[in-house]
Amino acid sequence: MRERNPFYHAIQRLEEAGIDSARLDAELLLAHLFQKDRLWLYQSGVLGISPQEYSRKYLKYRGKSFQESYVFTEDIILKYESLIARRVLHEPTSFILGRREFYGRSFIVNKDVLIPRPETEELVEFALLWIRDQALSVLDLGCGSGCIGLTLLLERPKIAMLFSDVSPEALEVCRKNQKLLMGGKQDSYDFHIMESYLFEKISGKFHLIICNLPYVTEEEYELLHPEVKDYEPKKALLCSDPHRFYRLVFLGLKRHLHSNGIAILETSPSLAILCVKIACRLFDANTFAIHVEKDLSKKNRFVLLRFHSIYFNHTCKDGFHFLKGYYNAEEEELIR
Repeated sequence: MRERNPFYHAIQRLEEAGIDSARLDAELLLAHLFQKDRLWLYQSGVLGISPQEYSRKYLKYRGKSFQESYVFTEDIILKYESLIARRVLHEPTSFILGRREFYGRSFIVNKDVLIPRPETEELVEFALLWIRDQALSVLDLGCGSGCIGLTLLLERPKIAMLFSDVSPEALEVCRKNQKLLMGGKQDSYDFHIMESYLFEKISGKFHLIICNLPYVTEEEYELLHPEVKDYEPKKALLCSDPHRFYRLVFLGLKRHLHSNGIAILETSPSLAILCVKIACRLFDANTFAIHVEKDLSKKNRFVLLRFHSIYFNHTCKDGFHFLKGYYNAEEEELIR
């Protein structure tokens, strides 16, 4: 029975194409086709597992009534094979589905925006820790799909949020996500959208600036997996001149951060060190504080920056430890 089931044939095709998550992707695409969740696939019998077998293996069967009438019609098989063919070519599953889960919410994604990464959820955690229950002004610089800024806005509805991106196509995706996730209650939130390259068109100061900007160098870009390199927007990934680019970023942060505000940047392990070097060269050590935080993989990933902070050289009330000019002794030689 399973040998004739298109689901198992799809897994085989994906495995032969070198897709590591073959079974998961086959399940997600099939559930998407039926407009159901993955659990339904097992409960319905559509995978060639009877509801009773599923119940004995995964649930305590209590005489529940399961649908057993769902079968692979010719139309369903053709549509499923079309989705699998796209995945065989390494098109990201999120782009095929048009959605990506991020911090417990489903966001619209397409070729105009980056697919949200798990480590970016850590950036959100830092920001939520900083915001607490305060009515702060926040800038999501390079917002893309809006996953960071919208998550902060929905989790902390007192804040005022400005979404900014250089790409009008990305901002359109951001608008769609706002409508989707706010559910007709957009008037309950304080937010604006602006098209701008970095800080060019931005005015005013912010208590918090979130930056998830391009941080892949040209050398790294050539080595990217086809799922990323061939499908996600190059301009949202590639940072061809990191020194110039991040110098502009830090000068903009200096102009637009409140005196006791904070900037949180997500970047690569190599550019995290560069960010510290640039800050040390641009600013007097007595006027700023900087800290690099590792992600869950123990890689330098997040740069936290403050100016004119009264919390220099000790742990802040928010739990972050800032140092003048450099962020820890083991990196001091690199920064010099």
